[in-house]
Amino acid sequence: MNALHDRMAGSDPVDAFNRGTRRVLTTITVLAGAVALTHQLLTNALAVTHKAGPLGAAHALLTWPLPLTQPILAGVSAVVLCVVGLQTGGWRQVTRRQGRYLSGFTVAAVLGAGPMILVCALALVVFTLVIGIGLMIGIGLLAFVILKR
Repeated sequence: MNALHDRMAGSDPVDAFNRGTRRVLTTITVLAGAVALTHQLLTNALAVTHKAGPLGAAHALLTWPLPLTQPILAGVSAVVLCVVGLQTGGWRQVTRRQGRYLSGFTVAAVLGAGPMILVCALALVVFTLVIGIGLMIGIGLLAFVILKR
């Protein structure tokens, strides 16, 4: 029935996406939705900080070009990707028309969620390095104290 409807509408079904592509689409959809939900919390927290230094740069990155552009772009893209995913059975039978929507809104989701993911990834790397260096110094001091006895 669905194939008949697709033929009548003039859109040929495309082969199903492989498992890796479906995982990437799912990950992008989840991340874009999470960014849309938490973007304001992070930008408000960064707005309280000083406007100079890395936190000011992160705030400027997350509010460019307008404060709500990125979460709206990420949120709308996540909703459209969810709808296309539901209509196609988890991106298994995508028509050409749906494929165009899928491509466009995937790019929009990446552009909307990318800056926040970049800021969070950089913060994670910096904190991991700081904790690692702190542990190395602590272990070195502990070894020095033990050897001094």
